[in-house]
Amino acid sequence: MPPNPPPIFEFLLFDGFSNMVLASAMEPLRDVRMNAGQETAGWRVTTLDGGACAQFQRAANHAGRRF
Repeated sequence: MPPNPPPIFEFLLFDGFSNMVLASAMEPLRDVRMNAGQETAGWRVTTLDGGACAQFQRAANHAGRRF
């Protein structure tokens, strides 16, 4: 019997979501995957309509600015 594929977690974003909540949910998955040395879990970030989330775009657009 082949092994089960790793689980995929899906994070559904809405306008006005909290970046801190998203990071707090994703960080443990990233840490487990990094320390396991193999693919143990995956994730997707989605919106209801498949379009961009305004809050996510603002965070990405400001990431390159100087503090």
